[in-house]
Amino acid sequence: MNFKEIKVLFKDEMDSRKNFYYKKVLDILSRNQKLTTEELMSDLKMNQRSILKILYDLFDLGLISYKKIDNETIYWELRKNSIDWVINRKISKSIKQLRELLEVETNQTYFICEKCGKRYPYFIAFDCMFKCPYCKSPLTSIDNSQYIELLKKRIDQLLQIKLT
Repeated sequence: MNFKEIKVLFKDEMDSRKNFYYKKVLDILSRNQKLTTEELMSDLKMNQRSILKILYDLFDLGLISYKKIDNETIYWELRKNSIDWVINRKISKSIKQLRELLEVETNQTYFICEKCGKRYPYFIAFDCMFKCPYCKSPLTSIDNSQYIELLKKRIDQLLQIKLT
C-alpha cells in the first residue's frame, strides 16, 4: 500500500516523529491481516502507552478497527476502504475553507500600509480614515486579483485530486 497520500492526514496535527510512527503502524497493519497490541509493541519497540495512543488516534480517524477477543487481547486491523474516505474528507474540508476565503477576498476591498505592510479590509481602513492604526502612514488600495486567481487554481487542483 502506498502511503504517500497519507501525509494529507497528518501534516497539521502531529510532529514529524509521531508522523513517522503513525505511518509505520499503518504500513505494518497493511502487510498483516490482524495484529495484537503486543505484536505491534514488539515490531515498533514502543511501550504500551505510546502504541495505544497511536492506535486510538488512528481508530478515531477511521483508518483502523479493533476486536477484543478476551479481556486482555485486542486485535487491530487496517480498514482499507476507509483510507480514501478519510483523504476525501480532509480534501473536502480544505476546499470548503478555500471557498470561504475566496468569497471573502472577492467581496472585500483591501488596503495596505506601505510602511509596516499590514493589510486591512475597507471597513477598518474607513474607520481609521485610511491611515494605518499602528504607524499612521496612509493606506493604499491593493489589487488582490492575483490572490483570488491563486485561490481558484488551488481549489481546482484539490477538486482534481479528490478521490471518487
